[in-house]
Order: sequence, then C-alpha cells, then structure tokens
Amino acid sequence: MIAGFVLIFATCSNGDCVADYPVTEDIYRTGEQCEAMRSRLMPLYADKIVCGEVYRANTEKMAGVVSGH
Repeated sequence: MIAGFVLIFATCSNGDCVADYPVTEDIYRTGEQCEAMRSRLMPLYADKIVCGEVYRANTEKMAGVVSGH
C-alpha cells in the first residue's frame, strides 16, 4: 500500500537515471503535493529531482518473520 511520495535526487548518465537518495524526510500524501514542491526546488539544484513512491510495511507479515512464526 502506498504511504505517500518523497522527493529523491536522481543522477543521470548516458540517458539512464538512478534514484540515489531522498532530498528531505518529508512524505507528501499525494503525487500532486510532491510535484508542487519539486517544481519549487528545481531551480535550486543542478541534479534532477523526482518524486518517488513510499510504501507501508505489512506489519502483520513482519511480526511473523520477527517472531519466527
């Protein structure tokens, strides 16, 4: 399940882009909110900034793995 969207620095070379690391720790509820902030930050950074999806962990499955069940 998608929890939201984050801003990520992406480096590009030879036409291939790789999402490297988050710009901030902020999680935006919608892609539109993320894109709006991205538009505001783009003039400040030479690197490309993209919006990436953040997913919620399935805590029930994780609890089973941690407890060994």
